[in-house]
Amino acid sequence: MSLFHHRSKEKRNFSRIPFWAKVEVDLNVDNAARSETLGVENLSEGGILVETTSAYPQDAPCRIHLKKNFFSTEVVLEGFIVRSVISRRGHFFDTGISFSNINPDQKGKLSQIIKLYSSNS
Repeated sequence: MSLFHHRSKEKRNFSRIPFWAKVEVDLNVDNAARSETLGVENLSEGGILVETTSAYPQDAPCRIHLKKNFFSTEVVLEGFIVRSVISRRGHFFDTGISFSNINPDQKGKLSQIIKLYSSNS
């Protein structure tokens, strides 16, 4: 399957909120681990959309470190790449990450972030 999918009909189960922040993302692509600080475009309970400088393969595993000033500890979430398409700005890629194996503590912290940001939007 091509990394450059056309945008398709909405398939998400969760509402997305604009979420302007930087997050650390650890990726394991072709058995090579790398860590990047990426800009977030939006966030939901099911995943996150980050802006990357290169495309990533679908299903690549990753770990997202979400830290905001109002949290005493970071939220670390496991996930995998669901798509990586050229962004509207042309020089970047919109890379969608779906969260997996979220425990109740992580879900609670993520819900707090979303609730706080959606009430301020």
